[in-house]
Amino acid sequence: MVVAGLLRMFQLKRCAGTLSLAIALGCSGQALSQEAIPAVPVIPAVPQRDYLAGDYDGRRSRLYDKGIDLFANYQGEVFGNVTGGAILDSSGHSKQVAVYDGLLTFGANLYLTKLTGWWPGAKLSFSVLDMHGSNLSRLALGDLAGFSDIYGYNTIRLGEVFLEQSFF
Repeated sequence: MVVAGLLRMFQLKRCAGTLSLAIALGCSGQALSQEAIPAVPVIPAVPQRDYLAGDYDGRRSRLYDKGIDLFANYQGEVFGNVTGGAILDSSGHSKQVAVYDGLLTFGANLYLTKLTGWWPGAKLSFSVLDMHGSNLSRLALGDLAGFSDIYGYNTIRLGEVFLEQSFF
């Protein structure tokens, strides 16, 4: 809605500027319609590629060809307590606080067919989690369950390890 309004305002200003220029130069409407006004993109084009970080000069492709597929993901959350909460500050008011939680997940998929050459259809996967940030439940709310899906006491943990076997 906001983008549409800004776009409309930009188009109106451009038309008004073109019209005032045409009047100042004494041009007719017919001369104006013969010249195309180039459209200026409001949002630049997003480059399209398979991986956000790129191919690292072919290193990622070479590893994948050998059976190693690396991955990484980052997730962040910002939460705030504007009013309420069971934990009070020194003056007896509920704490107004904002916190940030982050989760970095990285790992690898190892395709054992390519790595070993003798185990067709097998894939070994693992991931590691780096959790960091503050806990709004502990700092201001006082609830037991918590509501952040990624808070984990500033630790690095093994996320998962599994062996997958495809038969087809």
